[in-house]
Amino acid sequence: MLAEQGLNETVYYRVLAIGMFAGLAANLGTGLAIRRLPMQLLLAVAMAILAGAWAWFPAVHTAPQAYTFAVLQGIAGGMLMVVFFAVWSYAYGPANLGRIQAVAQALTVIASAFGPLLVEWSRGLSGSYHQGFYAAAAIAIAGAGLALFVKMPRPADTANHLSTTSNSLPSPSRS
Repeated sequence: MLAEQGLNETVYYRVLAIGMFAGLAANLGTGLAIRRLPMQLLLAVAMAILAGAWAWFPAVHTAPQAYTFAVLQGIAGGMLMVVFFAVWSYAYGPANLGRIQAVAQALTVIASAFGPLLVEWSRGLSGSYHQGFYAAAAIAIAGAGLALFVKMPRPADTANHLSTTSNSLPSPSRS
């Protein structure tokens, strides 16, 4: 896809590295923010960043633009990863976390397998990856909007689980 944009292999490898480091930074930042900000807001921000990056990609033709795209996509991906793994315990409690994450991971793998096929199908129809990026951006921005209005379930057993921090120690008992 970068080659179609007129960019070379060196830019491709740098984009991979830059995206990875941006994603790691976003993992840390989102991990710190996830107990302070609503998950729906973090999800909406991540999806909006992703939508913006994807909508902008067809206009990316220089190395600095590609690196900026990598940062945006890395930040969005890093944020989405943290929200993805945190939401299950928050919304449904820790009791069935393994089963919930197993199904969610399986669906994620299936979706990841179909993504490249859809992008290539789009390229076959239009002669370019651009239409696929525009369609993906539209879906992502719709997801961002929906995230702001979806009310997450809060089972009774998660209220206490989330109000404690992993760094808190039990109070010493007085005998």
